Amino acid sequence: VLEDSFTNAGSKILTSGVNEIDNKHQIEVEYIDYEQRLTVNGSEIVIHSRALLFMTKNKLVMVQVATPNQFSDEIFLMTESIGETIEAIK
Repeated sequence: VLEDSFTNAGSKILTSGVNEIDNKHQIEVEYIDYEQRLTVNGSEIVIHSRALLFMTKNKLVMVQVATPNQFSDEIFLMTESIGETIEAIK
């Protein structure tokens, strides 16, 4: 369902299926990678985004990281560290 909203907004989904990050605190963390093409000052740039998704009580939380294509491998690796350490506050 969430993938459809990204696609309807003009993004291209880069992941398929359920993509989970192993969380140290037993929080179910999933992610979706997608691509957007933007025109800035007449030049097209490709932006890669990763949305980390997890539930807290009855609410879905989404943390999005966006970066130019050439930095996505490095930045997305960092988002795995973030996803691994998300913890519920009691």
